[in-house]
Amino acid sequence: MATIQIVVDNPLRDLTCDVLLTGHLLAHNHKVVLTPFDNAPYETFRLAPDYLLVNYVRKNNEHFLKRLTETGIQFGVLDTEGGVFVKMEDEGGKPNFVKTFSDNQTVIKGMVDYFVWGRNIYDFLKKEGPFPPEALRLTGTPRTDVFHPKWTGENPPKDLILVNTSFTLANPKYRSAEAEAEALVSDFGFNEKKVFEALKNQRSFVEIFLQAVEEMAKTFNNETFVVRPHPFEGASLYQTRFRSFGNIEVNSQKTVDFWLRRSKALFHFECSTALEAALLGIPTFSLGGYSHLRPIESVASVTSYCESTDDLLLKFEQVLQGTYQPEASLAVNTAKVTESVYYQFDGRASERISNIIFEKLNVEKTHKKALIYFWRAFYLLRNLVKMLTRKSTVKISKRFNAQQCRDLVSYFSQTQLNLFEKAEVVQSGDSVIFTLKHQ
Repeated sequence: MATIQIVVDNPLRDLTCDVLLTGHLLAHNHKVVLTPFDNAPYETFRLAPDYLLVNYVRKNNEHFLKRLTETGIQFGVLDTEGGVFVKMEDEGGKPNFVKTFSDNQTVIKGMVDYFVWGRNIYDFLKKEGPFPPEALRLTGTPRTDVFHPKWTGENPPKDLILVNTSFTLANPKYRSAEAEAEALVSDFGFNEKKVFEALKNQRSFVEIFLQAVEEMAKTFNNETFVVRPHPFEGASLYQTRFRSFGNIEVNSQKTVDFWLRRSKALFHFECSTALEAALLGIPTFSLGGYSHLRPIESVASVTSYCESTDDLLLKFEQVLQGTYQPEASLAVNTAKVTESVYYQFDGRASERISNIIFEKLNVEKTHKKALIYFWRAFYLLRNLVKMLTRKSTVKISKRFNAQQCRDLVSYFSQTQLNLFEKAEVVQSGDSVIFTLKHQ
């Protein structure tokens, strides 16, 4: 029985789909370990898996991956953000995420799989690199599996209107707007004039956007509106602004599939949730005439843009009355986006990934145990230093536990295929281990 370890970067976003992928791996009679990103180095060398699936290969984790490769532990990549990308027009239209790719040759050559979301990224990486072409796997992402009827069980009632914001420049969560703008210039090489112009414009549009939400809440006062700020946005702006509205709830909890499956419509500003809403056939709207510093590829093609708040209200009224007719181009665009961004929306991305990993585990690999013990001791010492300075090994937002995983096992056990019939889920350090009981 082989051990496969999966690094979970953002539990709120990734844990559900990672548990589903785990179910497919269990079907191959493997032991599967889910580990928080923050403490992945120590947990990996402690558990010494036969295969590690990481969330990306970037400069900020290349030292760990280089050490991993040198010990003989195989690793693959399931990029949790590499499908929905921003085009860098000033840099030849390249995807923005390539700016942070690791260029360490030991890491790049040691990677055995790179699981790609969709055709656009696959074709780009085939042509531009930097990863070995033979490692690229066009599979789709488990993130879309959790939206597919095959894995959702019974659909809940449509009882809300979802509002997703993405004003990460004007309303950043961890620092001031000016500091956020300066970081884009100094850390990522954005044009200073364009960044601060975008900040000024975004601040103006925030007010227009919030007024539109207020108008909707007043006009449709029997409807519930759920406002979900971007994970890198501060929530206090919205909590303060909508405090007096009994039918507006600001809520950053639960996964996006939970909210979308309950949504009658989506109102957003440059948010990738629009793509996921399109997969589910949910009417998606935004206000036109306002540009984003970093527009997300394909979002505009599946969004109906309104010229004014009155136009927005009219379209929402049509949705609520069941008379809304989307533009014909939206259906065509959704089909194109599905292939270019997600490859296929068939509920089988997790299955495709698990089958490829299974093939890798049939190849005999030898671990350098002495080196594994050395790095385990190294990262243990680093963790002890953190604890002595009263720092946690895993940030609160990155933590998850066995009970959360059991709850997801119960959820998926109600769907068409019960992958977890004999699953046993236990906590082990910061990680959660899945095994089959009969073993």
